[in-house]
Amino acid sequence: MRSALLKAALGMGVAVGIVTTAAADPALFVARDADTRVYLFGTVHLANCDTVEPAPTRPTKQAIATGCPEWLTGAIADAFAEADELWIETVDLEDEALIVALTEELGFLPEGERLTDYVPAAELLELAELLGGGAMADALVPEFDRMTPWLLSTVLGTLTMTGGDPTAAEQGVDMVLMRLAAERGIPVNGFETGEYQIRMIAGDPMELQVADLRTLVVLLRAGIDLAALVEWTFDKMWEFWLAGDLESVAYMMLGDDEAFFDQYEEELAPILGLTEADIGTLEDAIEALYEGQLADPVQRALDGYERVIAERNRNWAVQIDTMFDRPGTFFVAVGAGHFTGDAALQTLITGKGVTVERIQ
Repeated sequence: MRSALLKAALGMGVAVGIVTTAAADPALFVARDADTRVYLFGTVHLANCDTVEPAPTRPTKQAIATGCPEWLTGAIADAFAEADELWIETVDLEDEALIVALTEELGFLPEGERLTDYVPAAELLELAELLGGGAMADALVPEFDRMTPWLLSTVLGTLTMTGGDPTAAEQGVDMVLMRLAAERGIPVNGFETGEYQIRMIAGDPMELQVADLRTLVVLLRAGIDLAALVEWTFDKMWEFWLAGDLESVAYMMLGDDEAFFDQYEEELAPILGLTEADIGTLEDAIEALYEGQLADPVQRALDGYERVIAERNRNWAVQIDTMFDRPGTFFVAVGAGHFTGDAALQTLITGKGVTVERIQ
């Protein structure tokens, strides 16, 4: 159930309306040797201005156009204030020309191939009706029919969660840090290119892309409020992030669907407007989309961790190790899930004389 919408949200870094309010203690590590400090901050690519108790003082100017870094206090504020450089996952997803070129290359099916070769035409129309009924939906179907499933899932998921607001992602933790770094005049570097990230998102097998997309149709036919479902999911993720609970953040992103629904069934029932029995039926319908095409849910989760977290962590750790070749202070801010599991980023930093500890 989470697949298509959450992949879209996590990939695009959207923000949603969250209602909880809590003190902020997101996780922070430091790796150090004699003359170098590397702070490791687990982020989420979303935020909401009403979720955190106001900070006693603002560490930066009020000139920040968008975003609400009330979480940037205490140890996190001190570490960022010391930093000579900011390192994030990628810095070039703002490159419009790059996004357009990669979308044209990876987001559309080859000549002579149509999405209705994989998805029933009636389902494509139902998806088009998410953006408008009647003639508008009819006009959208031919456009959708040219798209790859991953691109259409991303478009629909992002519009569902942002309401079409192009500024919604600007409250994200990473985006706030980039603006603050610019304000301070310190360099901002990326561990990987935007092209790498987009190719990773687009690289799922066609069978998985199709199953993710058709999951949206199953949800629509069950009368699910997609925005409410995603809002609840990110509410939980944000709550865990504020508490520094990295494992729970990662579980919300990558845990296998069956265990996820077993754990949160009681909370989800009123959100979805379904009984617990109805949710079980819904799970079965979604699982049927993947049956025979992919490994069992647990193996899918493990494969997802390897591709989305572990492989990238190993690449990033090599770059972090080189930071200890020069004196200074570096602030590394990447997704919280990267600090969890057998290939947690902080466990891969193994330079001679380097110690790593969690400080918040």
